[in-house]
Amino acid sequence: MFGESYKISAWQTEGNAGYYNAGSYNRGQHNTGHINYGEWNSGNKNTGINNSGDLNFGDFNSGDFNSGSYNAGNYNAGDFNSGMFNSVTPVTIKVFNQDCDLSAWNAAAKPLFIQNVSVNRWIPSEQMNASEKASNPRWDVAEGFVKNITYQEAWQEAYSSATPGDIIKLKNLPNWDASVFEDITGIIVP
Repeated sequence: MFGESYKISAWQTEGNAGYYNAGSYNRGQHNTGHINYGEWNSGNKNTGINNSGDLNFGDFNSGDFNSGSYNAGNYNAGDFNSGMFNSVTPVTIKVFNQDCDLSAWNAAAKPLFIQNVSVNRWIPSEQMNASEKASNPRWDVAEGFVKNITYQEAWQEAYSSATPGDIIKLKNLPNWDASVFEDITGIIVP
């Protein structure tokens, strides 16, 4: 056994476990960056689901060093915080640029498509074109690559799966404002 040479793929030497990870030492699925645990994380050292930025613990955080879920900004502990160094879950949050009781937001029925907004798409090797293969020299090891799209393109893709019931739920969200929704997503809701 000693002295024998073994061929280990780059996939294994980078320490990834799970499927469709890019970067190194990721656990879970569809992670980009390094040392992420969970799914659909981008950035580095995130634990949870759909975090962007670095060193987030929880789900759906953007920014860095957040603990909890749905935080934007940095160094927040708790849920639904924005800004810096917040430790208390707020009683009110901003929804469509207006104050809204967090309890009203939590009680509102949400359309399912808003959970499918992701700027990262796994493209399997059989769907890659020549340019994508040239730009991703290790595509054959990973059997594809993670493609990044713009935030508004991600919203358009998610919205395309919306049911008529989803549109009703969207319009019934607290403080619904079609103009604000269009500014953020690029989508005009009739």
